[in-house]
Amino acid sequence: MNKSILSVSTLLFIAMTSYAHGNARHNAHGHVRHNAHGKMYYGKQTVSSVDFAGKVTMDGTTVTGDTHISGQLIANDAHLNTLNIDGSGKLTQSDVKGKSSIQGSLKPNHASFGDDLSVTADNFILTSTQTKNIIINQSDSRCEKNQSVSLQQSSEVNGNITFKCNHGTVYVSKDSKLGGRVIGGNVVSS
Repeated sequence: MNKSILSVSTLLFIAMTSYAHGNARHNAHGHVRHNAHGKMYYGKQTVSSVDFAGKVTMDGTTVTGDTHISGQLIANDAHLNTLNIDGSGKLTQSDVKGKSSIQGSLKPNHASFGDDLSVTADNFILTSTQTKNIIINQSDSRCEKNQSVSLQQSSEVNGNITFKCNHGTVYVSKDSKLGGRVIGGNVVSS
């Protein structure tokens, strides 16, 4: 009888733990992998890497290795080493030390990027954000769309902004700074 109760308790614990972690699998190195679409929440904790398909929310989280998201990332006070998003991202008061690659939309607000930021999108707005170089990749199959980058509310780009399709416009607010050149586009001061 005691073995039966213990087995049921163990199964309930495993089921609740799996549900609480969004069916994620944590290995001995702190890596998180998810096998199906879902949601994942990280609080104030440090993990070595994140590789997830679905919606990820980070609140005070530090990721020491790579972050790969296929879906949506919402990060508040997050500290990331590298960032790769295929989908959308919203970073608030967050920083990325290494390279970032975004295929989709990104809304950085009070964020900083310590290395190159590569974005595949038509329009990209930085709000109170600092970065080095920005590369805007081709977003349509024929490279015909006009693309834009907007620097708002004391944003700073300390390198170049490069439009791969040569159809770009950079809008710079009076309180923002562009430290390098615009390659493949022009600058409009606003």
